[in-house]
Amino acid sequence: EKNCVRCHNPDKTKGGLRMDTHELMLEGGDTADALVPGHPDKSELLVRVHLRPIDEDFMPEEGRALVPEDLAKLTAWVEAGAPWPEGLTLKERKPDPVKRVALPKKTPGSSREAAGMLDDILRRENAEAAIVTTPPIDDAAFQRRATIDLIGRIPTMPEVRAYQSWAGGRREKLVEKLLADPRYADRWTIFMADLLRIRSNVTGGNQLLAYVHDAVDTGKPYDILARELISASGRANANPAVGYILGDDVDPMELAAATSQIFLGVRIGCAMCHDHPFDDWRQEDFYDLAAFFGKTRKVQGRQRRALSTTEGDEMKVLWPPENKADPQDRTPVRPHFPFQLTQFDRTPDHIARLEAKRRLREDAVTAEAGTASLDALLDSVEPNVGDPDDPVLEEARKESRELKVDEDIYRASELRNKLAGLVTDPRNGFFARALVNRVWAELLGHGFVEPLDNFSDYTELRHATTLDFLAQEFIAS
Repeated sequence: EKNCVRCHNPDKTKGGLRMDTHELMLEGGDTADALVPGHPDKSELLVRVHLRPIDEDFMPEEGRALVPEDLAKLTAWVEAGAPWPEGLTLKERKPDPVKRVALPKKTPGSSREAAGMLDDILRRENAEAAIVTTPPIDDAAFQRRATIDLIGRIPTMPEVRAYQSWAGGRREKLVEKLLADPRYADRWTIFMADLLRIRSNVTGGNQLLAYVHDAVDTGKPYDILARELISASGRANANPAVGYILGDDVDPMELAAATSQIFLGVRIGCAMCHDHPFDDWRQEDFYDLAAFFGKTRKVQGRQRRALSTTEGDEMKVLWPPENKADPQDRTPVRPHFPFQLTQFDRTPDHIARLEAKRRLREDAVTAEAGTASLDALLDSVEPNVGDPDDPVLEEARKESRELKVDEDIYRASELRNKLAGLVTDPRNGFFARALVNRVWAELLGHGFVEPLDNFSDYTELRHATTLDFLAQEFIAS
């Protein structure tokens, strides 16, 4: 019920197999007998659950491998003739909730204090799972690994000697030095380019790559970067973030699948053509998300032939799907965010810290704003008659205030702006976890969730409290 019935029931019959009743299970699937009482070696069910997760026919597909105790029980059951209580019908059962240890109640006052809290959480989770840990690596190994991870090469001999000459806190000093190295942005742009699927051979690809490199180099906050990519409109040369939208040829279906997978770590794209075969996402959920991209249009300039994006009036995403209804019966989809935002009675500490940072950032941006307005440009023009109150000039000023220059070139997307806010909302439990999971895997070799872009109730989550803590600290920063 926990591992098999969700894909083999009256609504989903993967491989032509149903497992909710004894009779249907004995009928088998499209290719083999799932259950041969008394013969585990001839029962395809037993054969497949004993495969390795990397094997092609491994079951449960896209799910958690059965633990040895469950495998032993299944084998013994089949050997005993697969007895089945009369009239019993199996029903899908959600996996057991992930076990967590308590999060620290104290707010870390520094990165060193946060690291200490993280170590404590890891120790407690390892003890809970009876995981034997290895001792910490020595300073020389740390220098080599940190240098490769942060700037993409091994340390030079002068760097090794300098590192060895440092007194206490050399590991922290090394990390700070590497973060300031020019190669840091180059190395982590590669990571971000892989995450965002940047291709230099498509329109806007090179501009997007340069934009991401600048974002890493200048420390652009990740939530701002994501919002700019999702909501961007215009031409890639003027607004390089628009390369993200152009990269999927402004296709609302492809953009919905990519946005969910990249920024939320969820493969809702599997519900593009039918209800998700391995998860609870319905096809309607996918269409609701795709509709946020449904009014975005691709425009080609008449002279330079350059591509840009703008917002149209017509919704391109229609329901029911084209292959399920008469064209006349299809209606525009109203955008709806299918991911639940967490509700709080009071603002959690990590979100309050984020909001305080945002206020400081917004004040700084406001103070530095110096973009020339049309009024300022007109003020710089000398009146022909030497009169500062020249009626012709005043009329030009009045008309300029009614102009929306940017929107004459392209229209910003209200729908994608709204979506960008929902995706990056700190109450969205997927956004921060998705990136933390990828960075953790990049640095340690294995994510909390594998595959990295498959957060689901049915995918194994390791060290859940460690992920929670890191995600909260990432949001707060």
